[in-house]
Amino acid sequence: WAPGRIAATLRGVTPQPAPDGAALRDLMLDHYEAMLVFYGADLGLRVARKHLGWYLDGVAAGAALRERVLRLGDPRAVAREIAAGVTDCGPALGAAA
Repeated sequence: WAPGRIAATLRGVTPQPAPDGAALRDLMLDHYEAMLVFYGADLGLRVARKHLGWYLDGVAAGAALRERVLRLGDPRAVAREIAAGVTDCGPALGAAA
């Protein structure tokens, strides 16, 4: 979110807030599903882990969810954990700048 916030500030406009809660969940799931489609389930899950970790590093109370999600080996279980755990995760860290 940082590049967009920096660009908006340089243009003199109010930056959009970073997504949180359900908006972040939907973004994560869309990105995750796109990686599974592009790479296939097995490789997609491995590639997605770093991205999911980065998403979850930026949410309040994301550490426990991050640990669970990154240890799962079933792509559908990962999606279920994200869907259940990110909806009420609180604002992204650094969202208000």
